Amino acid sequence: MKKYVIWLLVLCAGFSLPAQTRNPALSVFVAPVTGTGNDPGDNAFFASQLAIELLSRNYSVMGDLSEAKYSLNGELSPWAGDAPLPNTRAALYSFRLILSESASGIELAEQTLVYASREELNNLLSVMVSEIFSELQREYNDNRAWRNKQWYFGLTGFWSPRIYIGTSQSANITNFSGSVQAEFHPLDLLSLETGIGITPDWVAITSRNKDNYRDLIMEIPLTAKLVLKPGNYFMIEPYAGLNLNIPLLGVTKPPILSWRIGLQYGIKAGPGIFFVEPLFSIDTAKSTLTTPFGQIQYQRYTIYIGVGYKYGIGEK
Repeated sequence: MKKYVIWLLVLCAGFSLPAQTRNPALSVFVAPVTGTGNDPGDNAFFASQLAIELLSRNYSVMGDLSEAKYSLNGELSPWAGDAPLPNTRAALYSFRLILSESASGIELAEQTLVYASREELNNLLSVMVSEIFSELQREYNDNRAWRNKQWYFGLTGFWSPRIYIGTSQSANITNFSGSVQAEFHPLDLLSLETGIGITPDWVAITSRNKDNYRDLIMEIPLTAKLVLKPGNYFMIEPYAGLNLNIPLLGVTKPPILSWRIGLQYGIKAGPGIFFVEPLFSIDTAKSTLTTPFGQIQYQRYTIYIGVGYKYGIGEK
C-alpha cells in the first residue's frame, strides 16, 4: 500500500506541472525501480526520491514514457565489490541509475551508489542526480544563456518608405534609415528599449524638382516589449511605444511624438541574435512645412522593414 501512495504523490506532482514553471526541454519519465535492496521499501523510496529531486530542479516529470524526452531506470542489487569504507561489516547494496533517451533507448549516462541503509544516504542521492544530468543541464544552460541577458545592444538598418498625406498625397519609397539600440530586461517576459535612429524626411509638394523639401530626423524610440522564447533558437518580441522626433536641419517640423508598433523576430546567430523587424509608425499630430506659398500641414505614415544584430551582456 505504501508503494502505491508514494507513486500517487509522484503522479499528482506530475499532473500539477502546468501550474508551475517547469522545463519541457528536460522532461523525464522515472521508471519503477527494479531489483532487491536492503529493505522491501527501498524500490519505492528511490523512485519517489528521484521524482522529488527532478521536480526540485524544475524538470518535467512525466507519467508516461512516450511523453518524456528522457527516462531514468534504477536497479537495486547486493554489492559484490569491495567496501567503500574500511571496516564496513554491514551488508552493502548498490543502486544503479541509467539515463537514456526515451525514443531511441540510447544510454547517455550512468551512476552507481553503494549503501547499507537508506538512513545513511543523506544528500548522496541529490549528488547522484546532479552528476547524471550534468551534461544535459550544461547544454540546456548554454541554450538559454544567449537570450537571458540583462542588457542587449544592437544595430539595425531599415528600408523605411514614407507616405505624406496633406492637400495631396506623396510617397518616398526609396528611403533608408539606421539606428542603434539599448534594451534592458528587468523581467523574463518584459524588456524596455531606447536608442537613436537617423532617417531622411523628403516631402514632395508637386512633381516639379524645386517643390520638394528634405530634412534629417533623429528618432529616439521608447518602447515596451513582450519577450517570447519558443524552442531553443528563437526570441520573438512584439512591442509598442513612442518615438521622439527631432529635426536636425530644421526644414520640416514634425510633431514631437509618434506612435510605433512592431515585431522583432530574432534567431540565435553566433554569440548574439540576428533579427528581422517590421514596424509601423504614425505621428500623433500633423507635421508643418514652411514654403514660399505658406505653411503646409500633412500627416506622416512610415513603414519600417529592418534587419539587425544585437549582443547581450550581464547575467540575470
